[in-house]
Amino acid sequence: MDKELTATLCEYFNLGKPLFPRNFHDIEMIYPIMPTSVYEYCDFRVQTDRGSFLIKQMLGMPLTEACKKYFRAQEQCAREFQSRGILTVSSIKAGDEVTYLDNKGIAYLAYPYVHLYSLPRGKVNRKLAIKIADQNISIYRDIVPSDGYYYMGEDQKNYLASPRNDDIGLHFSELRSVGKAFHEMTLKDCDPLFSLQDHYYQTIHLVNSNHLRYIHTEVAQENVLWTANGTPVIINWLNTDYANPARDFLYSALMWSGFHSELNLSVFMEMLSYFERTHHSWHLYSDQFVQACFYDILIDIMTKQVKRTYHHYVCDGPLDTRYLLTELENTKRLVSKYFQSIPFLTKVVDESFQRKFMYV
Repeated sequence: MDKELTATLCEYFNLGKPLFPRNFHDIEMIYPIMPTSVYEYCDFRVQTDRGSFLIKQMLGMPLTEACKKYFRAQEQCAREFQSRGILTVSSIKAGDEVTYLDNKGIAYLAYPYVHLYSLPRGKVNRKLAIKIADQNISIYRDIVPSDGYYYMGEDQKNYLASPRNDDIGLHFSELRSVGKAFHEMTLKDCDPLFSLQDHYYQTIHLVNSNHLRYIHTEVAQENVLWTANGTPVIINWLNTDYANPARDFLYSALMWSGFHSELNLSVFMEMLSYFERTHHSWHLYSDQFVQACFYDILIDIMTKQVKRTYHHYVCDGPLDTRYLLTELENTKRLVSKYFQSIPFLTKVVDESFQRKFMYV
């Protein structure tokens, strides 16, 4: 971001006067481009006379009125959880708006910059994992859905509760269109991914048809900051969804028990055991429902990695091609491996609940 845009954003969000270092040119990104269900974004840190702030630059598609309502609803989710004693970081409002739109049609959101630490992706820490499981109980145990509960209309609810992950083949085609290096990668050993996608489209209605709540969807290591006394702070609510909270429990259990390294089954099962301490009927599901949640999680991980690769390549050029290829290949292997393991993982879920699932 250049000096003029930085000053404009600081004034719009009332962040104070920006402090520019000597020989300032542009504020550099502090985080790589990250995909959400709707947008991609990148983050910038800004220092002003009032403190440090994080500016989130949204990429990918025009900011329509419907999308602005969507952002407001997501941030209202974060504020609602804050009112219930859950530590979160929500965006800074400018009047009734949470977004700024520049003359190129790019949207920006502003947040307080929080000086806390997070665990590396794939890091397993049983003590912190159990705190996350307990936090999930606090988030979902008592929340009852109702029309407009978070100032979101039925059109937004219907949008959130529908499949949003485009065809993997189309994502791969996009990659091939920007770089020859991705040709072999996007054609080789992809049968498991296309099979996963078929299962996803056949079963996603199960995830979106019972006990719907607004859920975070990505309570993973990178979206949780930790205070000095070990209290979790949930950040990044841009993937808010309207779906079954069981999906969030399964996702969190996978991530915090070592999905990206080596799955620790004892931590995975212990985290899931907390699930039964929430609403009395939430554990009464069929194996088919559990498998549908796994399909949804894996598709989400794969498509976001492809989108991340595409935008990194477009923005940074071919300099990081080898790294991007490695990351994409690793994700393909990981998702394919877990897809083959879904029957086994479903049995593990059964054992952690210590009862036979009944579909409600």
